[in-house]
Amino acid sequence: MRYIFVVYLFSILAFGNSFEKFYNVVIDHTTHKTWQDNDEVVDFFQTYDTAQVYCKMLTLNTHTNWRIPTIKELQTILDIKQKHFTNKVFKNSSDNIYYTSTPFAKDSNYHLGIDFSNGKIIKIDNKNSKYIIRCIRENNSSKL
Repeated sequence: MRYIFVVYLFSILAFGNSFEKFYNVVIDHTTHKTWQDNDEVVDFFQTYDTAQVYCKMLTLNTHTNWRIPTIKELQTILDIKQKHFTNKVFKNSSDNIYYTSTPFAKDSNYHLGIDFSNGKIIKIDNKNSKYIIRCIRENNSSKL
């Protein structure tokens, strides 16, 4: 068993494949974070306030400690060579705009988001606009 783990760890380090699909989530072994990857990340549009509540109420794989990702976190799943600019390990992806928790520096009525149709960072309205959310959580232990 140790040999398999060492080979797996080596393949992650050598080839940069730190993502692993696990049911309805994707685990990033480099950042020690878990991403939501169910059907709702494709077409469940909501305001920023409802997105915050949604992540707090979300339960996936028995975990409830979900939140909106920062801009830096969401950028880690970008892959410009893939459809919808999302790393290929993600089963559910869309070429829509996704929220982040990173506020726009010049105006607190806006947050930064990523447009997954082109990979660009954009300014999005907190109150009136509806976009998609892909929640994230910290991996606090080796168990999923």
